[in-house]
Amino acid sequence: MRFRSVKRSVLARPLLALFVFATLSIAMAQTAPTIVNFRSQSALVTSSDSPGGAVTGDFNEDGRVDFAVIDSFSVTIMQNDGNFQFSPASTLEAGGTPLGIVAGNFNSDTHQDLAVTDGNANSLIIYLGHGNGTFAPGVVIPVPGTPVAITGGNLRNDGRTQLVVMECAPPDAKPCALDVFQSDSAGAFDEVQQILLPTTLSALNPGSRVPNVNAIASDDFDLDNKPDVAIGLGTRVMVFRNTSAFDGVGNAHLTLQTSINTPNGGTINALTSGHFNTGAAPDLAFDVLNPGNTGNTDYVFLNNGNGTFFRKQSLTGTRFAVQMAAADINGDFIQDLVSVGLNGNEVGYALGRRDGTFGPLQHFKDPSLGEILSGIVIRDLNRDSRHDLIVTSRGTPPGNSGFTILMLNLNAAPNCPAPGSNTVSVAVCSITPSTNAFTVKASGNSPNGVKRVEVWVDGTKRTEAFNDQINARVSVAGGTHRVTLVAVDRYDAVVKKATTVNVP
Repeated sequence: MRFRSVKRSVLARPLLALFVFATLSIAMAQTAPTIVNFRSQSALVTSSDSPGGAVTGDFNEDGRVDFAVIDSFSVTIMQNDGNFQFSPASTLEAGGTPLGIVAGNFNSDTHQDLAVTDGNANSLIIYLGHGNGTFAPGVVIPVPGTPVAITGGNLRNDGRTQLVVMECAPPDAKPCALDVFQSDSAGAFDEVQQILLPTTLSALNPGSRVPNVNAIASDDFDLDNKPDVAIGLGTRVMVFRNTSAFDGVGNAHLTLQTSINTPNGGTINALTSGHFNTGAAPDLAFDVLNPGNTGNTDYVFLNNGNGTFFRKQSLTGTRFAVQMAAADINGDFIQDLVSVGLNGNEVGYALGRRDGTFGPLQHFKDPSLGEILSGIVIRDLNRDSRHDLIVTSRGTPPGNSGFTILMLNLNAAPNCPAPGSNTVSVAVCSITPSTNAFTVKASGNSPNGVKRVEVWVDGTKRTEAFNDQINARVSVAGGTHRVTLVAVDRYDAVVKKATTVNVP
């Protein structure tokens, strides 16, 4: 079965009662490390000193997670050969200054495609995948300004990934903009909306040439079953609600819903969304360069459940994060914050506490990492249920080759080995009944990665984990029950697996 995007079934719809149903199930206690260790496993030496970000996907549809990394003038497709070994499979021409990359299904052929922003030519480059690890030659789409950030989402419910680009253009006094690009069934894109943003390049802190390429995220912030978009630009976080008809026919459309000023008036470097407490609505975390270049602060804002946010925590001591990510790295089913930047051979992380706060910032140092880290992707690369790292590093001093390092997660608590990544899938490792309850261990996977796994009992959602792993104890009455595991991937494709359990 090939990967295909589908409309959300009733089983995938979030409930307004998500804030209370968590009391009906208890996440299984599991010993998880408070210090997480990784081992540099292999490195890809790039052709220049400036590798950019990376993105994962199963580009040859063999059930193993591959990745693509952007570099000056090129995109390198790294194929997973098994046992955490990767080798270059192909190289794509990517213009003069590739800044961001997104993987998704842009047409209707089920294969994964790639989109890359080119800051030199002010354009998008679209590569349609063949499903065997190779791609058609890139198609160039003009962008009004310099495309400094990109994300994707199934914005109109047509099973295809639309693209949202943040762009800024000279002169400095011209406002930056958010551009929405929409594809047809053949993968041809048109710009269907432009939103002028209340910030210009001249409004940024001295020394900031352009907004950070990683200050953008797509998530369902208002719980209306539509993916929305959040960006960080200058001293503001702006959340745009998806106001498209969501009928698969009309154009994708975004409307500004919420604006958050940085608490200290600093400039945003990086932004990520995640689920930091027991609520169902996605939260936000962002890294801020303090005024006067006096260090950095990470801020955590929790979602009120409707796409508005309140400040929960600030973390000091960060070192200019250029990219942040939210993922469970120690295996306790709580999302953590991970960042890279000007850290001097270090990856920074703070372990989540499930109440919307995080423990102290910690740093994992490895001599294989460069002095200037430019990107991070977190994904289970060897299907052992533990989340590994892909870290890109710029060459130091300038002129030396940059490189990409794979970091194997050594000591996160394991749970349920993941199924193959060639399609949206869910694996059930065990369902163990006990008196008036059962315990379930399961995992999900897809080419784009799974964002949550749900447990339904007799047609009612009882619990979920915002992760590709779940380990939960669900209280039920004695008798025979139909248990359905649901995996939802990054672009809202859904898969279900049902079984029965006899509970004493």
